[in-house]
Amino acid sequence: MAAVLDEAMGAGAWLAGHAVVAAKLTINFRRMLPLENEVLLETWVERVDGKKVMTRGRLFDREGEPYAEGEGLFIMIGGERFGTLLERASKTLDKALGKPTKKREPGDV
Repeated sequence: MAAVLDEAMGAGAWLAGHAVVAAKLTINFRRMLPLENEVLLETWVERVDGKKVMTRGRLFDREGEPYAEGEGLFIMIGGERFGTLLERASKTLDKALGKPTKKREPGDV
């Protein structure tokens, strides 16, 4: 559950336009998550303060009861630090969303 929340909160920050890496994660486990169970996941950017991006997320059942909740501190870094990973990720996202691909410049998100 911690890994899912880590990835989701980071992805939420990226989708909001912030190229980030995780600095601190706090996960509150509310109850056991049975194997082979479907869950709902939500995440959002709580606030941005300079290079700090604070996120929140939660995993919950169909009735809205949480399995785990998390908050994360992510730090913005320049897109050039990701090398070709950023360009490949952008192309993959554009393709998944049905957007035409374009050449990305270093620092684009």
